[in-house]
Amino acid sequence: MLRTAIEFVRYGITGVLALVVYLVLSNVLYCFSAPIWLATAVAWCLSAATSYLGHIYFTYRVEADHKRMPVRFAIMLGFHLGLTFLITYVCLNVFGLPYLPTTVVTVCITPLATFPIGKYWVFKTSAES
Repeated sequence: MLRTAIEFVRYGITGVLALVVYLVLSNVLYCFSAPIWLATAVAWCLSAATSYLGHIYFTYRVEADHKRMPVRFAIMLGFHLGLTFLITYVCLNVFGLPYLPTTVVTVCITPLATFPIGKYWVFKTSAES
């Protein structure tokens, strides 16, 4: 139980680091006249890579299986995106919350939903199976 709690804290740290990479890089690229679509795409890709590698080497500290883990990670990212859309829609359109509280709710719920997927499926090594 303690190990899982520590991993969840590291999961959060990795997520915050990925967010910082995205925010800094997208804004720097945009300030240097990159089109917004390019700044966003490059920053998102490098943020995702930061997240992927951070979860392997810092959060879960597992041996990387780069044949299996990237595909599973991409599926988890798709789930995360879909969940973000769903929570945003429900908070805004069903509960009538303003956008800022909606984003806070989303940021609180999505890690709770994606952490077990990462721990027990995406970054689970074949030795743990």
